Amino acid sequence: MPANQLPKLWGIIVTYHRPVELGAMLRAVALQTRPPDHVVVVDNGSDDSARDVAQAAGATYIDAQENLGPAGGVALAMGHILSVAGDNDWVLSLDDDDPPLADDLIEGVWHYGLDRIEVDPLTAGVGMHGADYNHKLGTFRRYEDQELTGDLVVSVVAGGSLPMYRISTLRKVGVFEPALFFGFEEGEFGLRIKDAGLRLYVQGKLARRARQLWGQWGKSSSQVRTAPGKAAWRRYYSVRNSTLLAHRYASRWAPLYTGLGGAAKGTIALLQQRRPLREVILPLRGAMEGLLRRSGRTINPARSYK
Repeated sequence: MPANQLPKLWGIIVTYHRPVELGAMLRAVALQTRPPDHVVVVDNGSDDSARDVAQAAGATYIDAQENLGPAGGVALAMGHILSVAGDNDWVLSLDDDDPPLADDLIEGVWHYGLDRIEVDPLTAGVGMHGADYNHKLGTFRRYEDQELTGDLVVSVVAGGSLPMYRISTLRKVGVFEPALFFGFEEGEFGLRIKDAGLRLYVQGKLARRARQLWGQWGKSSSQVRTAPGKAAWRRYYSVRNSTLLAHRYASRWAPLYTGLGGAAKGTIALLQQRRPLREVILPLRGAMEGLLRRSGRTINPARSYK
């Protein structure tokens, strides 16, 4: 790509049997003051309605032909984009049911990214919010409100916070890891970026605004908890994948801490919800399979679990 050509922004939306939400998301993105130049929709549900919605919005539609989860869906879209994008372009990951809460948010993150690469050529990506990784315990740490100042080098740009990555970053470190299927795919990608000697940034001002929009400003980390109704299969993947990350990026004993600690919390939460036994044991199963380094779509949410 010629040096004087303006960089493009590629959007990715992974969807699964939610054509109404997908349509609302595509309309919200189109109304942004700086919408993506191109949007790629990956359909994990092979849904004709989703195809029609995507094509009506002018998006590129890719039928995944099976449920690849968010991790696999984003990886598939990234692979497609890499085949057509320039090194100076950027890619933006979006959720199909989480439209931006203000019409200038993508523009704010976009300009922040362009500014950061002028200051730091090792900038790999940016977003509205992020977290640090504790390499001793194998856990991610949320920043407190008072820490959200200046330019923060983070371990992960959080999903849902308009994470943008440079195409040159993808060419260097690869795409999201499909084998994670669901959960912590942004975390694994961020830690891989860090290991490659590149940096992810969050601007304190954008992070403060994000918390205000999400209704989290003024809450300490101890007050921000997992939704009590979180499905058992989601807890399974969270425990399993956090344990897998601990194996790769944390201390020797961290997998035991993340696996068994996550299993205990998840099991207690499901018992309090009076869920069936087959669901209550899923966090423990996630810990065991994470400790054994098993990955992939080991549980199909659509078939067995709510």
